[in-house]
Formats: sequence, C-alpha cells, structure tokens
Amino acid sequence: MRLGKVGGNYDKQVTSYIAPDFGLQDYGYALAKTILEAKDPATAWIAMNDRLVIGALSYLREQKIRVPDDLSLVGFDNLDIAAWYDPPITSVDQVIPKVFRESVARLVASIQVPQNNTSIEDWILPKFIIRKTT
Repeated sequence: MRLGKVGGNYDKQVTSYIAPDFGLQDYGYALAKTILEAKDPATAWIAMNDRLVIGALSYLREQKIRVPDDLSLVGFDNLDIAAWYDPPITSVDQVIPKVFRESVARLVASIQVPQNNTSIEDWILPKFIIRKTT
C-alpha cells in the first residue's frame, strides 16, 4: 500500500493520510497501523467513514490504545452499526433520508408546476452524533 501525507491550506497541526484504495475495515486497520508507526502525535483522527473507524479500532485495541482516553475517533456517515459498536462511534450523519425527501419533493413540484421551476440553493446540514469514541 502506498501512503501519502498530504498538506493542505489549514493549520499545520492537521495532517491527512491517503492511499489509493479506501473505505473498508481492513483499510482502516492498515491505515491506523501506518499512522502509529509514523509516530504521528495526533490526539484525534477523523475518518472518511465509519468503516474506517471500525478497522482502526481493531488495530488500536490490539495495541492497547484506549479510545477515547488516548485517542479520539470520528467517522463520517453514521452507519446503523455505529451506535452498537464497542465503543459506540462518534460520527457525522449526512442526513441522507432528509436530503432524499427534499430532492424528491422539489422534483415532483417542478414536474407538477413547470412554470415555477427555478433554481433553489438550500443547505441541509449534517448532524454531529457524539458517542463514546470522543
């Protein structure tokens, strides 16, 4: 696995780690191992999804690293298993059902009354679900 450390236009204390394939628990496990071997002093990790957190938790448990006492983890998608995992995973819920309902309602409205079909820009904000990994 080739891993790159990516800098960005944000605080120098933030580091991003990427690799060509991602998303599954085994990748979260491997990535956690790589980050710890790099001696990264971070006290919190934000993963692109909850599956990565699940994989990372497996590796961290093996290394006797206590979450959230030693390291905090946040996922991003609030999978149904996140609340039931041990420890329950703090996650950003993208409120997909709400996005879907709003999209369908606007599509139906634009079909029913085409003359009122105007561009609408709205924000549907995600929810931060705090559980036991932070």
